[in-house]
Amino acid sequence: MKKAQKMDQLLGEQELSVEAVFQVVHEVFGFDLDKVPLVHSTNHSSREVVAEKLIQQDAKPTGQQIRAFINELFSVNLEALSALEGAGLSLYAKGRWVIEEPTDCFVIYSEIGDQITRVFTTTYYAHTTGTSSAPIALQEALQSMGYTADTTASSFYFESDTAVPDAFKGQTIGAVLQNMPKVHS
Repeated sequence: MKKAQKMDQLLGEQELSVEAVFQVVHEVFGFDLDKVPLVHSTNHSSREVVAEKLIQQDAKPTGQQIRAFINELFSVNLEALSALEGAGLSLYAKGRWVIEEPTDCFVIYSEIGDQITRVFTTTYYAHTTGTSSAPIALQEALQSMGYTADTTASSFYFESDTAVPDAFKGQTIGAVLQNMPKVHS
């Protein structure tokens, strides 16, 4: 069962409240929304902002609607994270591992603040393919996006003065997934 489905199941088993949303997101995805900064500064706490979003809904919001406003408020795309499970890609974001499996071929690592992003191959990739260098097509795709490669083409680095937008993160993930070698099933 994908994490999004698990979240829907758990939310459906209890009365919907701010506490339930925070507890389920933490249990299923490992994010403590009390510690994840809101995208837009406000004088209200995370819980107050989420409570306001829940109240604005005409009816009981679906899990998908809750994931959408969590992405809007915290820049944490739970829907996309759930979809990436088993794709061969580890993700480190918001100060923690979001997705990590021993058989992942690549890591996308973003530092807190999302101003620095790294993409690199894993030990599993190197062991399975016999090289630590990323596929040429991936090297070209990342470099065309502004990433700088290390001398072995196994690690790529991007830095911005501001947080990179979700579209850039999505483009990076897309480039990696499109160029994923056949070693991952």
